[in-house]
Amino acid sequence: MITDRSILSERTLLQWVERFYEDGARVQKVTPLLGGISAAVYLISISMEGQADREVVLRQFTNKDWLKDEPDLVLHEAASLAIAAQANIQTPGLIGEDPTGEHSGIPSVLMTKLDGRVDLQPQDMKKWLSNIVDAMVRIHQVQISGEWSWEYRAYRDMDHIQVPAWTRQPHLWEEAKSRLSRFRPQVHPVFIHRDFHPTNFLWVGEDLSGVVDWVNACRGPAGIDLGHCRVNLAQLYGVETADLLLQFYKSHPDRATEYDPYWDLITFMDFHMDKPTVYGGWEALGIQHLTDDLMLDRCEIYLHSILARF
Repeated sequence: MITDRSILSERTLLQWVERFYEDGARVQKVTPLLGGISAAVYLISISMEGQADREVVLRQFTNKDWLKDEPDLVLHEAASLAIAAQANIQTPGLIGEDPTGEHSGIPSVLMTKLDGRVDLQPQDMKKWLSNIVDAMVRIHQVQISGEWSWEYRAYRDMDHIQVPAWTRQPHLWEEAKSRLSRFRPQVHPVFIHRDFHPTNFLWVGEDLSGVVDWVNACRGPAGIDLGHCRVNLAQLYGVETADLLLQFYKSHPDRATEYDPYWDLITFMDFHMDKPTVYGGWEALGIQHLTDDLMLDRCEIYLHSILARF
């Protein structure tokens, strides 16, 4: 049974998927996956003649503004998956790519499916965080070889940060602006995921079974992945959980670099110039207790905690 055909481009897309397999392969079912808000992601079930059925994942880049800013999104993710395959963690394997949508209707990446599911309510928070840090460290150990075009850059112009109208503690933002203008650490770039946060981790039981969503991977400071994860944890669970992740990172013997709060501050500013709201991906994955007011409170508590580390 094919579902959600209004988004998929009917037989054009399905035939493109089937071409990567032997004659007799047929798409049997297409199921939207939850959690993504910047692209459409589907689980595709394929029947194989004389073989066991298999499941693959299709990512379609439907955000026209994103494609306008970064027309090479498919090429970027394909290259990132090739590099990420060297990491000592499970990552999706590239099956096919359609950079312009010529064959599938929409710019698309077809990849292998990893076992596991997103788990935002772990039974053992310490073990959950420790496994996340271990995966991060393994990613940062990967060596980029060959041609590579994607280097880290902040999403915001940090030289023109303004105190937002919605803040309840403008003095924190003034201090943050001052820190950013006076201080920039030396960078030792490594391979980073760049979107390293809990909805991109898969779990089987209490074990981290894979890391997905590699379209933003680049060469940059290791602290960006740490900071990106911490700002998400601070909003989901509170600053204590974000700080516990930091403790695990600082005690990891194979970490790529020493911790520097500058990268926490950069990642915070990247995402919080707009008034904080509950991330729709968390709600789609079952987190229903958060409110926009709580996000605002946790946001500024976390900012205060970052500044205290300088």
